[in-house]
Amino acid sequence: ECGICYSFSGTDQREGEADVSTLAAPDQVCPRASCQRMYHHKCLLEWLYTVPSTRTSLGTVFGHCPYCAEGLSIKTVLK
Repeated sequence: ECGICYSFSGTDQREGEADVSTLAAPDQVCPRASCQRMYHHKCLLEWLYTVPSTRTSLGTVFGHCPYCAEGLSIKTVLK
């Protein structure tokens, strides 16, 4: 499960829309061997943007793991 939203799903169901949720597994992982907490790309990116010490350069966001504070980086767009 995602360490931020505590869900397996990476998509939201909005009111009035068909259920388009898929059971997407978290696709980002903390690089620290003792942590290795998993996150959805979208959840981690949104969380990092709320932290004042996060910085962005050339389409990559640099910040810290919400659990262990290990430095991590994530692309702003998945390909």
